[in-house]
Amino acid sequence: MKFPIIPLEYLNHFVRGYFDGDGTVYLGFRKRPGGKLGLKRLITVFSSGSTRFLNAFSDILAKRIAIRKANINDGHRCFQIKYSLRESIELFKFMYNNVRGLCLERKFDKFEKFFNERPKYRDSEVLEFIG
Repeated sequence: MKFPIIPLEYLNHFVRGYFDGDGTVYLGFRKRPGGKLGLKRLITVFSSGSTRFLNAFSDILAKRIAIRKANINDGHRCFQIKYSLRESIELFKFMYNNVRGLCLERKFDKFEKFFNERPKYRDSEVLEFIG
């Protein structure tokens, strides 16, 4: 599958739609002293049946929002690209820029949970989206 030509002013909406359909966000937890669970990591994943599509997608994200070009991993039934903490935060800012309720709420809520648990990662841009 070939990556479509997307005008730059619509790219964040395309990425968010793709994420809502074929992406996921993982929150990793660990036990803190006293036995409470604490949030440790944030990982954003995009899946596809096409390495060609994922390669172009990763290139565009790397150029547009200045994150690393992701390696393509062979998943169980698909190919995936994964982004770690800092890149996931930049993806969040990019995907939800100029968006008012046009997203899959349960995925947005996972990001929001991360920022509420780890307030040191909330900057003015993040606060604009999560309040």
